[in-house]
Amino acid sequence: MRKVFSVFGIILLIIQSITAQTQLLDKSNSLRTLAENFVIARNESDTTARLNKLSKIIGGSNSPKYATNQFLGDLLKHGGVFEPITYYSLSGGIAVHIIGKEAKTGDLMRYQLGIDPKNKNRIGLIAQTPSSKPPIIPEGQIDDQQVIDFIEAYVKQLSLDHGFSGSLLISRGDKILTEIYAGFANDATKEKIEAKTIMDMASGSKMFTAVLIGKAVENGLLNWDDTVVNLLPELSHLSWASEVTIAHLLTHASGIPEFWDSKFESHIKEVNFLSDFIPFFSNKPVLFKPNADIQYTNTNFIVLGLVLEQIYNKQYRDIVKQEILNLLKMDNTKLIRTNDVAESYLPAGPDWEKVNFIMPTSSAGGAFSNTTDLVRFANALLNNRFLSHNTLKKMTEEKVKLNGGSSYGYGFEIAIPDGRYFGHGGKAYGTNFEMRIYPDSETIVILFSNRDSYAFLDLLITLEQLLDQSH
Repeated sequence: MRKVFSVFGIILLIIQSITAQTQLLDKSNSLRTLAENFVIARNESDTTARLNKLSKIIGGSNSPKYATNQFLGDLLKHGGVFEPITYYSLSGGIAVHIIGKEAKTGDLMRYQLGIDPKNKNRIGLIAQTPSSKPPIIPEGQIDDQQVIDFIEAYVKQLSLDHGFSGSLLISRGDKILTEIYAGFANDATKEKIEAKTIMDMASGSKMFTAVLIGKAVENGLLNWDDTVVNLLPELSHLSWASEVTIAHLLTHASGIPEFWDSKFESHIKEVNFLSDFIPFFSNKPVLFKPNADIQYTNTNFIVLGLVLEQIYNKQYRDIVKQEILNLLKMDNTKLIRTNDVAESYLPAGPDWEKVNFIMPTSSAGGAFSNTTDLVRFANALLNNRFLSHNTLKKMTEEKVKLNGGSSYGYGFEIAIPDGRYFGHGGKAYGTNFEMRIYPDSETIVILFSNRDSYAFLDLLITLEQLLDQSH
C-alpha cells in the first residue's frame, strides 16, 4: 500500500521531477546532511522534541503553510525507528530519496524529500512509499555477461514484486547486449509490452530539439550567443528577449518563467502548436537575470522550438520528421499520440489508475518512441551523423549545475562528477524515461516505464552502478 503524506506534495514531486538523473550521496554532500537530519528528527522519541527538530527543516517556498502543517502532523504520528540504508538525489538535487526500513516491522520504505529551490537547507515536500530491497551487487570489475544476468533477474523481481512495467535496451558498439520487456501496454486488454511497443519519452525528446539547434549552428543559421529579440519578432516586446541567448535557453540559465501550471492544464486542449504556449508564459515575471541562477523550465525549450520554426519556416513536428525521423527511418516515433501508444498508469492504493491527461508534443518534450528507434538515434549521435565530433563534444560538456545536483550541457544532461555519459531523462504523469550514452565505451542505455513506480528509479540506480563496474 502506498502511503503519501500529501496529494499536493506527491503531485508537485511528479511535475518537478522532469528529469531522472540520480546521484548516490556520500557523507560530504550537504543534501545527505539534510536527509540525515530529517532521519534524526523523525526518530526522536519525545514528541515535543521531534516537532521542534522537524520544524527547523520542513516548510519552504514550494510548500504552502497548510501542507507544511499536514507533513508535520503526519510525521508526529509515526512511532518507532526508521533505519536508513541508502541516500540519493534525484533530478539535479530537487529531491532526495532515503531508502531504509522500519525497525519495528522490517518493512522497507522510501522517504521522498522535495528540496526547497530557494533554500537548500529546508524540505518543502514529503512523500512516503514502499521500497524494493536494494540489490547486492558483486564487488569489483564485472563483465558484460554478469551485467546482463544480474539486470535480467533484477527486472524480473521488480516486475513480479513491485509493479515495474516497461522496456530496457543496453547496447555496446554494434551489439545489443540485452533487451528486456515487462508488464502491459494496456491493463484492460492485457496487451504485453514488446520491442515494438511505443511509450512516452516525456522530456527525453528535448534531445531532438537540442540536436536540431546544434545542427542549425553548424550550418550557419544560428549562433550560440544570438538573442531572442533578434530571432523571434513576436517575442521582442518581452523584457527578457534582448538579453536571453540560445546558450541561456539550452542550459536553463535564462530565468524565463515556467509555462506549466494549473491554468495551462485547464486550457491544455486548446494547445496544438508552439505559438499556443506563448500566452502561458509571456505575462509572467522573470525568475532571475540570465546567468544569475539556474532553473530548469520547459519554457526554455518552447522558445528554442519557436526559433527552429522561424529559421526553417516549418512547424516543429515537420522539422523533426525531416531532419531526424525520416533520415534514420525511425518509423515508430510519433509526434502526436496515436492508438498504438502504451497507456500510462499512476498508483491508486494497491491498484493502478490509467492516466487520461494528454500533454501535447512540443519542443519541450512529449514525443513517443521505443527502444528500437532510439538506439538508432543514439548511434547516429555517436557516429556524428547529425553533429560533428567537435559540436557534440561542446554540447555534452558541463556548462551548468542544476540546483546543485546534476550537470547540464547544451540541451543534454551530463553525468556527475566525471561526464562519463550524456543523455536526457523524462517524467510525466505515469511516465518515466531515461537515455544515457557512454561515448568512451559506446554503451547506450534506453529505459522506459509506463507506471509511476519507485521501481524505475531503483532499476536506474542499479544500472548505473553495474555499468560503472563493467567499464
